[in-house]
Amino acid sequence: MRIYNKIFPKILGFVDKVNGTTVKEKADFLMNSQQWTKKDILKYQNYKMRKVIKYCYNNIPYYNKTWKDLKINIDNIKTTNDLYKLPTINKQIVKDNFKDICEPNKQGFFKFTSGSTGEPTKFYVTKENLSWEYASLIRSWTSGGYKLGDKYVRLTLNKPTIKDKIKNYFINCVYLYSAEVNSETFKKYYEIINKSKIKMIIAYPSILYLFAEFIENSKLQALKLNMISTSGEILFPKMREKIEKQFNCKILDQYGLGGEQQNLAFQCNLAKLYHLNPEHNIVEIDNQKNVLITTLNNFKMPLIRYKTGDKAIKTHKKCKCGRNLPVIEEIIGRETDTIYTKNNFLIVHFFTILFEYICGVEQFQIKQKKIDEVQVLLKVNSKFTKKDETNIIFKIKEASNNELKIKIKYVDNIPLAKSGKRRFIISEIKK
Repeated sequence: MRIYNKIFPKILGFVDKVNGTTVKEKADFLMNSQQWTKKDILKYQNYKMRKVIKYCYNNIPYYNKTWKDLKINIDNIKTTNDLYKLPTINKQIVKDNFKDICEPNKQGFFKFTSGSTGEPTKFYVTKENLSWEYASLIRSWTSGGYKLGDKYVRLTLNKPTIKDKIKNYFINCVYLYSAEVNSETFKKYYEIINKSKIKMIIAYPSILYLFAEFIENSKLQALKLNMISTSGEILFPKMREKIEKQFNCKILDQYGLGGEQQNLAFQCNLAKLYHLNPEHNIVEIDNQKNVLITTLNNFKMPLIRYKTGDKAIKTHKKCKCGRNLPVIEEIIGRETDTIYTKNNFLIVHFFTILFEYICGVEQFQIKQKKIDEVQVLLKVNSKFTKKDETNIIFKIKEASNNELKIKIKYVDNIPLAKSGKRRFIISEIKK
């Protein structure tokens, strides 16, 4: 393992050459820049911000027209404190103006997100942006003791492609995939992790919480890792407590946006405050605690003052770890709703993955009033087919071991919750 740790930087450099990325170079940069003074970090961020604002004005039709109509002089946007002078955008604006928010002559590729709102949205990202994204992930992991080349596990509901399998082999990642989460799944996970010298696990909090419950209820010996990295959901205190107990390590939680490919914040080894990544993006938190981001490294589809739909608490505290990166106090959210069956199967993030690439579905919501039945509300467009409906029913039945009856209801719209988001799962089943 130590030998692999030594040669891994060269392997990563080779992967960069093959993929046309610069992850290794940027990871080295970020390990250094986190030690800069606050003044130097802000100076660097302001420089990149001015560059992207000027680029948007000259090259992105939507920003050029909108800012001209509002008579905004971009020369007055000199620091992050001036960003309030620019209007905000959101997912709906991105959808409605997709072509005009993109630079047509730059290369990029699609990423999709549906998140907790159940509204799939596509974004363009670039290899440059992805390089910064993965580099910032490496920085966050190293704060918990991860070393390049350490073997780690990724628990997921996404089935790996052949390309994924090849990549995972080289980066020493054990990719554990399952469409359903139950005792048999966790038994298999436990055996693999227990005998494979795993140093780190990456997973959604809800999956790990159920995994920890399985270990506890089965009276198995607690596993021992160096760290756990969670993301994608709010990590609640009760979840953290149980997971850390059954895995004998700290959880370093992360906050990011998947489709937008933005790693926004991470916890260091103290697991308290969330460190921002000012070299990769700008995070604003307004008076209503709304999170807004400005991307600094995606020149195919820059997002300027983009409302994420999330809320957080800002702070002027400094983390005791010594890093001079800006921090936020807390990510505000709610516990992920779940779907239960008679045998206590829990389908975690299954629905967001299921609907992610079905272009005919604009909105969805899953309702559960009975233990053996769910209602699937769909707002569809002209691209939706009977084959899509059949596939949805088949996939849900398969994931629930045929324990759920599925009723599909087509609607014109799915109303927002009081929080301002459209809940994608509403369950009245109490466990």
